[in-house]
Amino acid sequence: MKKICLIVLVFVLNCTQLLSQSYLKYYKTINNAEMAIIDSLYIEASVEYDSAFASAPKPFAKDYWNALLCAIKLKNNSKSEHFIRKLILKGFDLSHFKKPIFDEFRKSKNWNELLADFENLRKRHKESLDQNLVIQIDSLSFFDQHLRKICGTEKCRDTINKVDNINFKNLFKLIEKHGIIDENDIGINTPNTFLPHYSLFRHYVQSGNQPFIFEILEKAVIEGKFSPSFFTFNFSTDMFGNSVGKNYGINCYNMVDNIKYYNEPTPEISIKINKNRVKIGLDSYEEYIRKIQYSEKNVTDFEFNKLGSGTILEFASEEDKERFLKIYKK
Repeated sequence: MKKICLIVLVFVLNCTQLLSQSYLKYYKTINNAEMAIIDSLYIEASVEYDSAFASAPKPFAKDYWNALLCAIKLKNNSKSEHFIRKLILKGFDLSHFKKPIFDEFRKSKNWNELLADFENLRKRHKESLDQNLVIQIDSLSFFDQHLRKICGTEKCRDTINKVDNINFKNLFKLIEKHGIIDENDIGINTPNTFLPHYSLFRHYVQSGNQPFIFEILEKAVIEGKFSPSFFTFNFSTDMFGNSVGKNYGINCYNMVDNIKYYNEPTPEISIKINKNRVKIGLDSYEEYIRKIQYSEKNVTDFEFNKLGSGTILEFASEEDKERFLKIYKK
């Protein structure tokens, strides 16, 4: 039954792909902007964001957020107002703009104009959504998480599997009708790219169904309908439990006693990792590491894709720990 549902999904999504455009150029330009940010080149980053947004019909909220922070740092109030409006239309509330980085902007007339227009923007946001779809996604996500919270994963394994199967079937029915559901369909109120129903995809993959969903979500990433970071979190073979997919080098460090030890792939493996990353529009492995290290060294409101980037290690004995550390200290 699962295979039949997914065959139908592949057919439906292949048909919709004919009307879709590739986001690979968009992702590449966004990466240029993010690399400029970590070098504190906010003017250059702003130019790259303008170029990226002009190339894609529906930019990601995460990218609007980072472009907004560049405008704030450049004290460009009109541009800051423009991006805040974009984010409110995506689903953001005003709480995000009360962080210290917005203190000066909130003294401007642009902020007052936003406040005066906020309810109208919220109304437009809600009218842009299929409220029935929002309710259905929220319900599926609630049941997915609630059961795991009240009884634990292992204790209720059989019950969880049954509920998961029901959730998967219902989610696939929604995808057959609406296509891959993204932040423009149900709204988003956070700078990161995680959506409520992403946990269902994760649990579907964990149940051993990776081969069937990999192709569907890979196409969705290329078409700008699915988060690249969450896709690689599910399908990078260097992540625990991922046996199907490709090595995207997502898990790039191990943490021992609050110290990060970064992996150093061989040149041959690095080439393979970067080839896989380029195919879906990701930054290079080396650029990915730089962004993580930037976030580590700087208290920043900028949002970079770093889901699954590290593993906290615990050891059965001090001897095991020492053996591990000797490898990384060579």
